[in-house]
Amino acid sequence: MEASVREIKPIANNHFAVIILIDEMTSQFEFTVEKEVGEPMAVISGNREFCQTFKFNQHIAVEVSKLVSKIYRGAHIEFPVYVGDFASPEEAIAQQKPFQQPEATLKK
Repeated sequence: MEASVREIKPIANNHFAVIILIDEMTSQFEFTVEKEVGEPMAVISGNREFCQTFKFNQHIAVEVSKLVSKIYRGAHIEFPVYVGDFASPEEAIAQQKPFQQPEATLKK
């Protein structure tokens, strides 16, 4: 199922509402941007519902966070923006690759 961000709008100081369409279902999530004065990096956090919804689709979570960061920094974005294919938990687990340690780090 395709996932796209339909809109990102500020709702309070450093808080944003993100409207995401997955297949034909629209959901709204809240994001917070925390930035310490003088620090170059900001921490972008989705609410609990966002984290639960995308825990098996981290590629989408990363893309949505990048868009929130751009809006926070004042960029103009043309919506909708495709952010990836949404997989069910079963599909996502089936697509995972087993972890393999590089040969150089294996103890003999």
